[in-house]
Amino acid sequence: FTLKLGCEGSGPFFFRKDNGFTFPTESVVGGNPLRTHKENTVTTIGALTLPTYRVPGIDIPLLAHQVAVQQGWDSLKALLITAGTGTGKTLAVFLPALLRGESVIAVYPTNALLLDQAEAIARLAKVVGKRGWVLQPGNDSTKPDHDVEIIPINGPILDTTRQAMGLKRKGEALDALLTRSSRPKVIVTNPDVLYLMAAMCYRDSQSALTRLSSYSTLVLDEFHLYGGIELARLLYLIYLLRFFGGQVAQGLRRVAFLSATPSTEIPRLLREVLPGLEEITPAVTVSAPRTELHTAVYRLSFSTALTTPEVFDRTDEDDTGIIASIVRFLNTRRDFLRSERLSAGKRT
Repeated sequence: FTLKLGCEGSGPFFFRKDNGFTFPTESVVGGNPLRTHKENTVTTIGALTLPTYRVPGIDIPLLAHQVAVQQGWDSLKALLITAGTGTGKTLAVFLPALLRGESVIAVYPTNALLLDQAEAIARLAKVVGKRGWVLQPGNDSTKPDHDVEIIPINGPILDTTRQAMGLKRKGEALDALLTRSSRPKVIVTNPDVLYLMAAMCYRDSQSALTRLSSYSTLVLDEFHLYGGIELARLLYLIYLLRFFGGQVAQGLRRVAFLSATPSTEIPRLLREVLPGLEEITPAVTVSAPRTELHTAVYRLSFSTALTTPEVFDRTDEDDTGIIASIVRFLNTRRDFLRSERLSAGKRT
């Protein structure tokens, strides 16, 4: 396996120049892996520090990929933002959309993630001077004054909304959520809801698709998690939303893909189906005044003590003993890293 970390050091994992740790396969063939390495070797994950820039009209410093998206927003039709965790991919696409008062469809692979991101988008709205309100079942009567509505939509939410409004079908609940006001909206949903609309499984699915097609931007986060039939469905949905968007004034104008770790096949496929795809990373060159440095990942040192004799005594014919020991070791390291990250405090 390969553990992708910006790092330096030695020990059970080997340092590579492409900033990755590799567990060498030759060490596990015909013998006990890692026996020759020192115990309690200290491994270091290096800090990820990036320059920030000032953009007129925006009070917060931006990273290079955020500047590039902000400056090119009006002309961008399809973009792939590849940047590590903690480098503000979500801010990169929502900053220009929120500032311009545009409506957005944001698609996330799991219900838990879409609910978390709905709250995160509300916080981003506050950063750019907008008042965002996350609509949840039951809080409609206590809505505060706001500029943009952030509406999570998944199966359970549609069912709860249907019951609360006394409606018969989920499709009616979906239409009610999409037409509740004329304010800009951010619809935060999952691929299943979009696919059920495309398959005409909801009542008035075509009406819902047409409404969503009038939104300016479709954002697909964690795009590297999709593959096979799920990926094919998503690409079909993009085509369908663009088709419906072409039937209305100011229809869907851009598609943004966000990923921290895309495979080499994904960008190649997107280039084929979306001619003119813009690929943007934190290394992009921008024209803006440079300011201070921003630390996205903090430097951290930890011990990698896997080479105790007991580990290698617990082996059997198919090496499940050593595999189980490695799994326990990695779980322990994960818990330690999580604890250290929480104790480091708020990121700068």
